Amino acid sequence: MTQDSGLRTNYARDRLYWNQYYSSLSAETQPSNFALSIASELDTNKSILDAGCGNGRDSIYFLSLGLRVTGIDASDTAINNLNSFTSGNIMAEFICGDFVNNNTVYSRKYDYVYSRFTLHAITSSQQKDFLRNSAHILLPDGRLYIEARTLHDDLYGKGESVGDNAFIYDGHYRRFINPEDLADTMNADGWEIISLREGKGFSRTKNSDPVLMRLIAKRRAETDN
Repeated sequence: MTQDSGLRTNYARDRLYWNQYYSSLSAETQPSNFALSIASELDTNKSILDAGCGNGRDSIYFLSLGLRVTGIDASDTAINNLNSFTSGNIMAEFICGDFVNNNTVYSRKYDYVYSRFTLHAITSSQQKDFLRNSAHILLPDGRLYIEARTLHDDLYGKGESVGDNAFIYDGHYRRFINPEDLADTMNADGWEIISLREGKGFSRTKNSDPVLMRLIAKRRAETDN
């Protein structure tokens, strides 16, 4: 078994890390800059899948915009907190599971699929599955939104190398994305890249300013399901 295949089979490989991380964060945390930046593109009463929703900072924001939100994450701590926080809200559903291949999630259709800081948390094999599944579930003219760390990020190369531009550092897995390669792969697989940007300043905090890519895509009309 290769390192990649071993990592691929364990979608909850970092669950302990994220359970500890999210235990001190509530569902009321402010939304990310990425969520704020796309808010004007999201229509009320549309549906959005928050793939790897974490503590739900962006899911809760999307709910406040009037969207129907499905959030999925491997952290049972985060999901339990979110289900308690949104109890009784018929627009919200939160599932503990694999955001790459969950049967419940991928048996439905959505207007939007949202992936913030989750593409770099999965292997290249999982990425292939995620993109294929996302293409299948998007409604006509639906949008895929991705924000992830790139090869130019300061954390690249730190920790234990596990292949495929991937490292285990600070207790969890990261795989750094080559934006051009991702765009080329997606174009070949029937996606239309609406926008692609890379740089710092997208998610600056007092302690870090990672190099990120922001990608927005849709399925080309001739390849819509």
